[in-house]
Amino acid sequence: MSHKITPTIRSTGNGQSQAEHYCTIFPDAKITKINPVVTTFEIYGQSLAILTGGEHPNATLNPSISFSLWITDLDETKRIRDLLADDGSVMMPFQEYERSPAYGWCNDIYGVSRQVMYDNRPESKSNALVPSLMYTGANNGKTAEAMEFYTSIFPASKINFTRPYGENAMGEDPDHLNHAEFKLVNQQFIAMDSGMDHKFTFNDGISLSVSCADQAEVDKYRNALIADGGSESQCGRCKDKYGVSRQIVPIQLSDYLFQIDKEKSKYAMDAMLQMKKIIIADLYQ
Repeated sequence: MSHKITPTIRSTGNGQSQAEHYCTIFPDAKITKINPVVTTFEIYGQSLAILTGGEHPNATLNPSISFSLWITDLDETKRIRDLLADDGSVMMPFQEYERSPAYGWCNDIYGVSRQVMYDNRPESKSNALVPSLMYTGANNGKTAEAMEFYTSIFPASKINFTRPYGENAMGEDPDHLNHAEFKLVNQQFIAMDSGMDHKFTFNDGISLSVSCADQAEVDKYRNALIADGGSESQCGRCKDKYGVSRQIVPIQLSDYLFQIDKEKSKYAMDAMLQMKKIIIADLYQ
């Protein structure tokens, strides 16, 4: 399934091998495209990508962006959780919590953060993988604002649910959001505030890539997302005002960069490396 927004994990190793490992864990997971730089794949119908990018000082994976797994079978929930936690680390032990009769939070062997939940809600008919954003540090308390910002930019978007911490907030501001759900271009996302003394915030470890049909869309989404304090970077990268990393790229970019004609491919790659915003017309001779 093709999505407008694709969470993209930066790998310090081999991205294809990492994607293949995930496909051994999740039923029906599949790799959809491979090139020398990016491997795209699906888990529960959600498009994901792994960028083989090597070490980078601002790209160490952390839980500010995690992946929530809503699984409708308890035994399958336990199986997935055990495999993901194997050689990884546990943030919250797998047990009963207010949010679920069986929930756990772990970082897998590659450092990718996962929230694994047995989803026994009557309306839940299938498993799901949902990107989850945690607003920490200077961003704490800005979840509601961020959702309003994002849903104003993308079509077919809305805030579906918000739950404040309330009076029994265990040190959190009662008005801050303990859990929120929203959609961007009909894709599900989760968000939350956290006032705990986290040593992490959003970085380049996981970015949210936006696939654009043409130059007009590239311009539209890039300009909107960097407004009011965002920043630009090379090769289509940018950050919004909360520090969430984005890649705003034309859908045909890989076709230009990895075409059979090596001379044209090199021309496109050299041109892109000089760009901040991608200019499609400058990728070909």
